[in-house]
Order: sequence, then C-alpha cells, then structure tokens
Amino acid sequence: GYASRPLSEASIILYSFEERSQVAEEFLQSHRLLDFDFEVQPAAGTNEADYSVRVSRLLSGFELFENDPRSPRIWLVLDEDAEVWLLIYQTLNFEAIGEVELREASEAWAAICHGEVEPGTLYSVYDGTGLLVSTQGLVPVPGSEPLDASYSFAEGQVEAVELVYHAFDFRPMSINAIDSEASVRLVQPVWRFAGHAVDGQSFEILVPAAALEALEAIYRDRPEP
Repeated sequence: GYASRPLSEASIILYSFEERSQVAEEFLQSHRLLDFDFEVQPAAGTNEADYSVRVSRLLSGFELFENDPRSPRIWLVLDEDAEVWLLIYQTLNFEAIGEVELREASEAWAAICHGEVEPGTLYSVYDGTGLLVSTQGLVPVPGSEPLDASYSFAEGQVEAVELVYHAFDFRPMSINAIDSEASVRLVQPVWRFAGHAVDGQSFEILVPAAALEALEAIYRDRPEP
C-alpha cells in the first residue's frame, strides 16, 4: 500500500536526535522489543534521516554492522506529533559458540596501504547524504570462496577504526530456507575503517579480523545443539 510522508512539506518539525532517541527507546521498551544490548544511532542514509533513528544490536559490546544503511534492521520514523509513524523491526537470534584470536587493526591496515588487499575485503563509498554509491568485494562466508575484486582506493583520511560484527544479510530471503548448520549463519568480527576521500565522499573498508580457517574450525568444532 501507500502512505503519505510522516511530515508535511508545509511545516516540517525536525526533532533533535536526543528527542527522537528517547521516543524510539520508550516505544520499543513498552512493546518489549529491546531484550538485548543496543545503541540508538542517527539513521544516516535513509530517506527520513532527519526524523528517524536506527537501533543497532551490540554483541559483547561491539556493534552489529548495518549491511544496508538505507534500510536498517531496526528503524523508527516519527510523525509531526513525535510519535512512531513507522517501525521496521528485523532482528536475529545469536548464540555464542566460542572465541577466536583476532589480528591487530594496524596489521590489517598496513596490508591495505602496501597494496596487499586480500579477498574478503569490502570497500564501500557513500555520497554526502550517506547513500551507498559503490561497493567492491564481499565479506566472505566461511567455507566458500570469497569474491576477489579489483580494488581502486581513493586518497583520503581514516577518521574511525572499530571492531564490529558482520552477519550475512538474510532479509532478501527467508532465513528458514537456510540450513541450521550452514556456515553462512556464522557472525564474524571485522575491522571497520571509515573516513572521507579527497573528493569529500565518505568511505568504509571492512577487513576480516580473524583468519577464515580459525572461524571455520570453531564453527566445525562447536558443541552439538
């Protein structure tokens, strides 16, 4: 179906991010939809960025990477009365299966600077509004051959380095169609490098923080359910 935009063009009320965050959190709490660690963030890249927020899941204190910033897993849009007008709620259930040794972020970045870009690196560029412009590569699924892309990095400055978790995006399909033992269900830690290129566009680079062999081993040797 169709619906009008939440705010009329004649009298746009842009609530502050703090106000939007409070409304969103209270709404989700009242409906018992926040039974996990989370962080409320600006919904940059969405069509309603100025009057919406997204809620990011935290795993062991680290953010679950948003595969598509234009369509967050948990997204709330407010109307003119500062009430929730639209809720998108798509979440995953997680189970810890073990620990794996991580490499330092400096090691991953040094490889990139020396042109040693390994298969399994994801390079994305965004325009001034946060919309995705282009991507190269693919974070690999353990047990499969990662996409070996021909990378072309622009000059720029890295402004943020963080460890995040990356999960395969099941939203275009039914997760029930994926075998419960399939390695595609494995969530893996990646280093995220974000900043701006010399042309002003923002970028982010995701690099696996653990060797695929180690991830495959821990998945293979996990306890039986």
